[in-house]
Amino acid sequence: MAETKEKRWRRFRHRLGETRLACLCLFLFLRAMDALPLPVARWIGRMIGRVAYVLDRGHRAVCLENLAIAFPEKTAAERRSILKKSYVHLGLCLADFCHFWSMKPEDVRERWVVPEEGADARMQHALAQGQGLIAVAAHIGFWELSGFAFPPLGYPLVSVAREIRGAHIDALITRVRSRLGNAVVHQEGALRPMLRALQENKCIGVIMDQHAGRDAPMVSFFSRQASTVDTVARLHMRTGAPLLSNLMIRRADGRYTWRCRVLSIPPRGGESDEEYVKVVLRECNRDFEDAIREAPDQWLWMHKRWRQGGAGSADSPAPAPARKNSLQSDAQA
Repeated sequence: MAETKEKRWRRFRHRLGETRLACLCLFLFLRAMDALPLPVARWIGRMIGRVAYVLDRGHRAVCLENLAIAFPEKTAAERRSILKKSYVHLGLCLADFCHFWSMKPEDVRERWVVPEEGADARMQHALAQGQGLIAVAAHIGFWELSGFAFPPLGYPLVSVAREIRGAHIDALITRVRSRLGNAVVHQEGALRPMLRALQENKCIGVIMDQHAGRDAPMVSFFSRQASTVDTVARLHMRTGAPLLSNLMIRRADGRYTWRCRVLSIPPRGGESDEEYVKVVLRECNRDFEDAIREAPDQWLWMHKRWRQGGAGSADSPAPAPARKNSLQSDAQA
């Protein structure tokens, strides 16, 4: 079968992304945006988002389909309005990420992050148990800041990240993400560093709101079954470390609210391991649903979240047994 134009273009982009030239261009863009005053960089980010909404026809269709699943009660016009704002939000996140390059710890605390009431008390209470802490995040708000800000806020963190295709770009992005002490590890081989961090009463960060493959558990998300990353549930069962939702939600004043919530996981009864994994994951998904409803224009709608499984609130069995300690997470910022 002849290769389609779309596949050829995708292959070209992947090959281009693996070159030193692509890395150099990205480096220059990061430095140029960082050199601009933040309001100017954010204006450029907004323009990038608006242009992307017009040009990105393929992802736009996926986004509208996802919005219809999550918000069937909203009109088509309302969903399009959310999507337009979502693209602008992504442009703002791009601009803000570029400013990580020169950000100082005191900038995070004084100019960027506003902890919600009781956030530090919840963190300290969870860490007082001495079992470490599992910070779960999603592509809501500014997820890159969710991990980047942890060390400046006083909490050592080991973040799990998917390796970016193109070693030079991956090294550059990792360098930016880890500037203020966030220890970034790739998901392949991440289990040992994660366990070590928990044993040392540190925090680990995992983003877990994307499709996790055919072997992962199917768990309800907006009343439809979705393949869900099971790593955090298995680590919780193995170590007893508490689970905490760690999100950075954009505020009207340009700063971010640190939405920090300890998840209330029901005690284990007579469930099997696989059944209890789904109990834990359902609590994580429920918290993400609440956050998305609060700020629907701040979720990454372009990901194909629901790829298999039918509608319904009951959790269905996975198509195949879930792999133990799978690390199918995306980058924790």
